Amino acid sequence: MPAGQGRECEDCYWGKSFNNRLVINLAGFKTGDMSKLFGDFGAWLLTEIGPKPAALKINQYFLFFSLIEKQWGQVPTYEQLLNYFDAAGLRKAEVPMRWLQMACNTVVDEAMREHHSETRRVTELLNSVIDPKSNEILKRYHASLLVRVEQGVISLRSVRLSLRPAVDLLHLAGRNANAMPSQSDLERFWHVSPGQLAAVTGFVNFLNRTFDLKLESRPDKRLMEKARREKKEKELLQLIRERRYDDSFDRKWITVALSYFHGVSQVSSKQLVYTVAPYKTVPGFNVTHGKNQLWVPSCDGFPAVNNG
Repeated sequence: MPAGQGRECEDCYWGKSFNNRLVINLAGFKTGDMSKLFGDFGAWLLTEIGPKPAALKINQYFLFFSLIEKQWGQVPTYEQLLNYFDAAGLRKAEVPMRWLQMACNTVVDEAMREHHSETRRVTELLNSVIDPKSNEILKRYHASLLVRVEQGVISLRSVRLSLRPAVDLLHLAGRNANAMPSQSDLERFWHVSPGQLAAVTGFVNFLNRTFDLKLESRPDKRLMEKARREKKEKELLQLIRERRYDDSFDRKWITVALSYFHGVSQVSSKQLVYTVAPYKTVPGFNVTHGKNQLWVPSCDGFPAVNNG
């Protein structure tokens, strides 16, 4: 027996604690059916995760089952659970959901869960634009996207990905007291978010078509290249501020440096092949990219950057 443990081993202590808490929780149900259901779950939980974790978590799981009793009085369908708790809530109840699948034949519908999650995210995006005029523009764009969903042209996920840059552009225009984005607003958006060029084009085309605007939907290539380069420069500066001395940091640094110095994008940091290779006393790395050998400077070759 460990020193200071007394006459009771740890498993016995936590087992008793679990049983005491389970008895108290069972008394909290109004119906015998739900009380029995939770008792069965408790017995499974004890053997599934052990006495200590079970004792620490049983009260949390009681809240989940008590809400089920309050809402339905019995085990509901997965769709009902999803609509009430949403996908995020069910993720927090992963353990009792696993038991419901096994003991109560609750069938988890992955497609339904994904649709529910995307619908919630779309709703959050629509509600994030507060200005009435801007919100009306966004809702009209959303309605046009839903028509394409009904036609089978795009998915609900595509709707969400299309709304994100539209929301950002409307917020940018709102800073200048504009509801309708102007060409200058769009150019600022391109500069701040060069990676969203393709995603925002659909919204720009919608604005031109619906409101008879004359916005240029494609920026000057040199402008975009400058914006991308400035963005990568900011990323490198941030990494210099955060500099560490380990492999994961070096991989992250090399990935950004390849994009900044060589225009190489879509590189997986985990699949990088590189060696430490100083060049004329400048610390750096030789990086294998396809059939090419590229050199990038190391973070160590740059002076420290103040957070201010």
